[in-house]
This record gives sequence, structure tokens and C-alpha cells, in this order.
Amino acid sequence: MTRFGDGRRRTAAEKQESAARARLEDIASLTSDFYWEADPEGIIRYVSQRFGAITGAADDIVLGKAIGEGSWTRTAETRERMAEILSERLTVRNEPFRYTDKKGELRVISASAAPRFDEKGDYVGHRGASHEVTAEVQASKRLATSEQRFRNIAAMTADLFWETDPDGKLTLFLTKEDSRLSGTPDDFIGMHFLELVERFAPASRSEHEQAINARQPFSGLRQDGHLSDGSPVHLEASGQPVFDAAGTYLGFQGATRDVTDLVLAEKRAATSTWQMESYLSNAPAAILIKDRDLRFTHINRTYTTWSGQTPEMVLGKTISEIYGNSAKSKAYLDIERQVLETGRAQMDEDTFTFDDGIEHRISVNRFPIFGDGGAVAGVGTFLNDITEQYGSRRQAAAATEQLTVSNGGAFRGAGRSGNELAGTTRQHRLNLPSGPRLVDFSR
Repeated sequence: MTRFGDGRRRTAAEKQESAARARLEDIASLTSDFYWEADPEGIIRYVSQRFGAITGAADDIVLGKAIGEGSWTRTAETRERMAEILSERLTVRNEPFRYTDKKGELRVISASAAPRFDEKGDYVGHRGASHEVTAEVQASKRLATSEQRFRNIAAMTADLFWETDPDGKLTLFLTKEDSRLSGTPDDFIGMHFLELVERFAPASRSEHEQAINARQPFSGLRQDGHLSDGSPVHLEASGQPVFDAAGTYLGFQGATRDVTDLVLAEKRAATSTWQMESYLSNAPAAILIKDRDLRFTHINRTYTTWSGQTPEMVLGKTISEIYGNSAKSKAYLDIERQVLETGRAQMDEDTFTFDDGIEHRISVNRFPIFGDGGAVAGVGTFLNDITEQYGSRRQAAAATEQLTVSNGGAFRGAGRSGNELAGTTRQHRLNLPSGPRLVDFSR
């Protein structure tokens, strides 16, 4: 028989437990979405009414089921973790649990729980408070995806992507697989950014330090130095400070480009250009370069010496603007237009009066200058002084014309028969530059 007093005591105990649970729910509601309790076997025995309102699911999705069963979670790892929590009677905070709602969509619950003990100290289960973090988890995934996308883009546009904490220590160090900057991220994480700069380009530390200390964006700061094997390296760094919503300084993030190949190519091109300019300036021939409008863009020293005209007097002008619209100027322009139109070189000879007033004979070689696209971009001209060669040619021609056949002043074999000519002496007098010379051809 049940005693009346015992029933009254049980009813009072139940009321106390209900009141205590209500107080716990009130406290839990301040920091979480709903309150729950599980027995020693991990079977969910109670969830607050806010469970359905928050999750959109009926209570029976979890009531009477063990934590980790059914649709409460979808991973074996989580079930194993909950078994460990219950068996070891652990206190946990913010453990993630996944379940599927009525629409079949995955939802995430974050739970904090602690073991419960009765007045005898016996374990009677776990109680906890949970809140839904589906939106936060999705936002975190989107952020992680966005950050990864950003890092991928940064890796494609830079050879090194880096981030620092407020103290300037590297927290991120990403390089391309084929980067000449040796080492793994672990070799650099925790290193001060300025130490990284000093490792590759000590002379650049001061400039970078000023930018970092000023917490101002910087762009295109050069780092010229050498790698550990002694080979040259040229880097170009850009960075910007990072602040949170409250304006707190979080550090720097930036990208560094390896411009070694570009710098070395520019140096080679500069050397080649210098060598070519040196040759053009000091060549014994006069060299002229004109653009498509046939305006002078370059004359060398030899041309200045011959003509007495300085670059300031010639550059940017056409031959007509310098020498007037003479017949020779028009002829020159016609020939140069033909070179522009045909893309073929033309050679001829002409006379040119030097600055000293003496007329010289020159050879003129006009040739097309092609641009990057393969089109003719201008005309170049080599002028060679061939006065001496021309004089020698004329003397040789005169000597040939003065060739005489003499045998006492005339060819005495005239009118004779072939037999009479046998044994006749033939002499040729040549007037050569070295003087007259008699050449004897006898049979």
C-alpha cells in the first residue's frame, strides 16, 4: 500500500525538480536557444519547448533516442565523440551536432553539457544548453571559400602572399610551387616580416620598416639582393594594414612579385642599347634614322662632323625643312617613300659638300626599319665617304682608255698575212696610277 505521506513527498520532489528545471531553462535561454537532459545511457529524456521553435523539428526527433542516433547527427566521428563524453562523464562546450530538418536541409547545433549527479553522488546523466549555428557555419564556410579563392588569385598574380599579426610576425606564407624563394611555410611562420626582407635584401629593410611602422599601404617597394646560393634576386612588395570593425590594428597583408627575370632582361636590353648607341655614335659612316613621316629621329657624330649640323638643328625636321625644296631634296624624299612602301633597301651614289666646303663622293644605302608588328616604321640611311675609291676608279678608267698598242708608234702588222705575222712583237703601253708601263706580249 502506498502511504499518503510518500506520495506527497514525491509530488513535492517533482515540483522542486520542475522548478529547478525551469530556473535552468531560464538561465540557458539567456545564452542559448534551448535546454535538454539525457539519462546515464545517453537517451534524451527532455527538451525545452523552444527546441521545436528554434529548429523547426518535432520533439520526437530526439526524445527517447540516444545522442548520436537517428537524424540527430550524420557522422560516425560525432557519435564516437558523444560516446566518449558520456562514458568519461566529461564537461564539453560548443560541440557541433548535425541533423536534417523536415525539408531535408542540414542544420547544425552547438551544444554545451555537463554531467549530473544525485545527492548520493551517482551519475544520473547529462544536461546541456544548445543553440543553432547553421547560419554561422555556412557563413564561415563561405568566408573560408572566399579566402581560399582570394589566396588562389593572389598566388596567380604574385610569387609570395603573406600576412602578419600586430607584432609584425608572419602568420601566413604562401609561395608558388616554382618559386625561387626556397623554404617551406613552416620555415617562415613566426618570423618577423622585416627579418624576411633582410634575409633577401638587407638594404631594403629601412624603407619597409618605415612603411610598416606608419601602418600605411605601400606598393612596389623593391628588394634587391641575393639568394643563399649567391644568385641575384629582385623582388617587388606591396602591402596594406588590416583593421577590424572597431578599428583595431590586426597586422599587414601583402603580396610580393619576383621580378628577377624582368630586371635582368632590362639590364641586358640597356646594355645592348648602350652598345648600339655607342656604335651608331662612333661609326665612321654617317648614320641617319627617320620615322614614317621622314623626319629625322637620330643622327650620329660623323654626320654632324660632315655637315656641321647638330642634333638640335636636325631632329624632328624633314630634309626639305633643312635644305629647302631643292631638286635633290625632292629626289631624296621620293626614294625614301619608295623604301617605306616597298620595304626594300636602295643603294646609289651622290655628291655631298662637307662643312669644310669640299665636295665628297658618297655611297647612299637606304633601308627599311621594321616595328614590333612587322610593319615598316621608318627609314635608315648609311652614308659612306668613297671619295678616294671614286678617284681610284676614275684613274683606272682613264688608264684603260689610254691603252695603246704600239710597235714603233703603230701596229706594223697591218695588211700582212698570217705567216708574216708570225713572230711579230705586240707591245701595250698602260698609264697606271703608279706611272706608264709597257707590257710586252710576243709570240
